[in-house]
Amino acid sequence: MGSPYPDFTWGLNSDFRLQDFDFSFQWQGSHGAEVRVADLDQLYYASESAVNEVANFPDRDLTVHRRFTNDHIQDASYVTLRNITLGFSLPESFTSRNNIDRLRLYITGENLLFFTAKGYEGFNPEAAGQTSSNANTPLTAGYQRGDGPIVRTISAGINFQF
Repeated sequence: MGSPYPDFTWGLNSDFRLQDFDFSFQWQGSHGAEVRVADLDQLYYASESAVNEVANFPDRDLTVHRRFTNDHIQDASYVTLRNITLGFSLPESFTSRNNIDRLRLYITGENLLFFTAKGYEGFNPEAAGQTSSNANTPLTAGYQRGDGPIVRTISAGINFQF
């Protein structure tokens, strides 16, 4: 019922420098993996089995628990702008006057753009699965349950070199 291992993964990194400015970015993608988004069972049916038949249900022997179907197998392909950084190094005329070898100001964004496959309903196509005891093991690859969303981060900083 699907393979959690992508057919193709790729990345593109680049760094640019123009006078006192620097700019870098990293794109990443993964294509062809399929995962079972178990959170959808909880969301749509309030249980993993979605079968709460009563003892006298006439076709009880014909009911199939949803966990044994491919109802929530979804394409886990994605493309993301993993990292982008813009920096500015203060001119040497300023730094040498203040006994600093280099002073750089920067701003960085992580996961600012994250595009998932059409129809993917989970929080994070990269997420590793969790068992009921919260153990991520090779046996849980492709099973997504209880994973958090993609975290977007913007940060700024200063680099000093003395």
